[in-house]
Amino acid sequence: MVKPGEMFVMLGPSGSGKTTLLTALGGRLGGNLKGTITYNGEPFSNKIKRRTGFVTQDDVLYAHLTVTETLVYTALLRLPNTFTKKEKIAQAEAVIQQLGLARCKNSIIG
Repeated sequence: MVKPGEMFVMLGPSGSGKTTLLTALGGRLGGNLKGTITYNGEPFSNKIKRRTGFVTQDDVLYAHLTVTETLVYTALLRLPNTFTKKEKIAQAEAVIQQLGLARCKNSIIG
């Protein structure tokens, strides 16, 4: 069990099921499935689905953008319209702080 505030790392060779497991835990795996996924003891819901995620191996990153520009761009595209542009930018900046990326936030990704 991963406790709140903890980080989890999963390593394994190609084809060992890492992405399939994360896809299932993220509620993105289709098909006829049985079982229960809970987060902090709560049943999996769309609210939780919106607050969880993972970066897949083939995630597209734009080599000409900085870390900040990439996260702001993603926030502008993916956060709901109930957020203002300013709030979306603030969310991107919060992620930078949470992930400890402040030192490289202006670095070009590529």
